[in-house]
Amino acid sequence: MIAKGKLVAFGEPEELQRQLFTSGEICITTDAPIPEVKQALSQLEHITGVEFVQQEAGFHVVHIQTDQRDIYSLSRSVSQLFFQNNFAVYELSLKKGSLEDIFLELSAHKEKEDEEA
Repeated sequence: MIAKGKLVAFGEPEELQRQLFTSGEICITTDAPIPEVKQALSQLEHITGVEFVQQEAGFHVVHIQTDQRDIYSLSRSVSQLFFQNNFAVYELSLKKGSLEDIFLELSAHKEKEDEEA
């Protein structure tokens, strides 16, 4: 990957994603009470942020940010947690870093280094 004419990363796309992009997001559509979901999620490790976005008809989307590299493992834990608490899950999706996200992250980092030099 090249930014501003300089090589900033080298490798297969999957390897770059594993090495460089450290955050991911799990999105769950549910109608479970927000305070109960917050309480339940507080029991899990590797959750760096939780945001609730209200939808129509009493649904909301829970955006769960994580620093865990294995987002599938955390997704499994979140799914089990929702099941154990009898929270309905209407939709679950994962957002992992794309090559564009990695490029933007590396470009911003390179730009910051150039400014400090």
